[in-house]
Amino acid sequence: MISNLVERLGTLAALAPALVTAAAAVVTLLGVLVQDRNRHTFCAGTAFAGFAAAGVAVLALWGKRGSALHGTLVLDRTALGFQIIILLASALSVALSYDYARRLRLPAAEYYPLLLIATSAMLLLAGRVELLGIFLSTQIVSVCGYVMAGFRADSPPSPEAAKKYLLTAAFAAALMLCGIGLIYGATGQTILWRIAMEVSARSLTGAPLFLAGLALFVGGLCFQAALVPFHFHTPDVYEAAPVSVAAFLSAAPKVAVFVVLLRLFHQIFRDLAEVWQPMVALLAVAGMTVGNVSALAETTVKRMLAYSAIAHGGYALIAIVAASTEVTGALAFYLLIYTLAQIGAFAVATTLASGKKVGPCLGDLAGLANRNMLLALAMTVFMLSLIGLPPTAGFLAKFYVFGVATAEHWVWLVIVALLNSVVSAYYYLRVVNAMFSQRAAGEEPSLITPPLLLAAIYLCALALIYLGLFPAQAMQYTVR
Repeated sequence: MISNLVERLGTLAALAPALVTAAAAVVTLLGVLVQDRNRHTFCAGTAFAGFAAAGVAVLALWGKRGSALHGTLVLDRTALGFQIIILLASALSVALSYDYARRLRLPAAEYYPLLLIATSAMLLLAGRVELLGIFLSTQIVSVCGYVMAGFRADSPPSPEAAKKYLLTAAFAAALMLCGIGLIYGATGQTILWRIAMEVSARSLTGAPLFLAGLALFVGGLCFQAALVPFHFHTPDVYEAAPVSVAAFLSAAPKVAVFVVLLRLFHQIFRDLAEVWQPMVALLAVAGMTVGNVSALAETTVKRMLAYSAIAHGGYALIAIVAASTEVTGALAFYLLIYTLAQIGAFAVATTLASGKKVGPCLGDLAGLANRNMLLALAMTVFMLSLIGLPPTAGFLAKFYVFGVATAEHWVWLVIVALLNSVVSAYYYLRVVNAMFSQRAAGEEPSLITPPLLLAAIYLCALALIYLGLFPAQAMQYTVR
């Protein structure tokens, strides 16, 4: 009896961050009982409190190891580290949402619960080591994502983008289920480490059934992270969705999927590196090239950032390709910096977006330095970090990822990444040029700069500068 109690307490500890977030989602549903004028504040405040409490739970569990739910969920430093990044992305998304969603009259008692439920699923995904559990978590994220993407019913592109998201998600779900079926048919297992044991014991390394299942399963995961070739919905969804939703979808799901890929390839199928490394390397090249080249012609900020997200998915895959003991830290640091820069850029776009427009274009950025110099400087920091230029932390993030890949003799892949970074400089610096060197075509519209949104922007910008100049503390918990 005592052993059962201890096991249950261990399970609750492993589930604590996700359970706290899910409980906050239930509380926000009570927002329908709150007066209209206070409903948004109540729901946003509850969401913030839920993310803060989940963050405390993660920190309380730091350094602990274990498993729960009969070995289908693990508690380790990898899961906890990536959970912190997911919670950070979600909390910043709430900061973007507070005034913007109120201005668009988005239903607070529906919007924030969906955000919390999606985050709870992603927190579980960070520790999932069982195929069906991974599938269920990704589908919860997908359902919440396409509902939030279609919240702007007054804007015709928004429901259309939600339909594209839904159709692509359904296709990706079918791929994952087929992959799970094939893997189970080849090994008779769904828990990752047991699958690895069966592959080793039965010499299934080159078995077509197993390899086809693994490829289909990874293909389904690629959708969630907007990785090529499952990226086609991304620009349309980001452009038509509310800016705060686009910011959330561009960062948090990507972090959750990459921790699954990290476990899959480095902790479970490390012995199959010769099989999966060339395929993942090709996906990295395709992601970087398609994302950066496509972004060159974009004039809409949200579509440009959508292609930027696709490109950075390719950069992050370089860390997956490198079979090194330092991969986990390098990838975690890279995704942390990407999250700060990407959400920060979307936050600036939020200040430029109005209730009647799908999203700001480069023309809306013209002369921003004259209207708000601090905002223009913050956006410059985000652009430089996304390029990977000093003194921002984006330089160190790419440096560590490229360094790990070079140490494992993937020099040609690093060269391709550097060339892509040069290409990306064109469209990122075009934003900076518009803010400082151009003037608005007509009367300069006033900026809506609510304090919470500005705090999120400046926090992201200062963090990128600080981590770029003094990275030692962050390295202590990631790369080292």
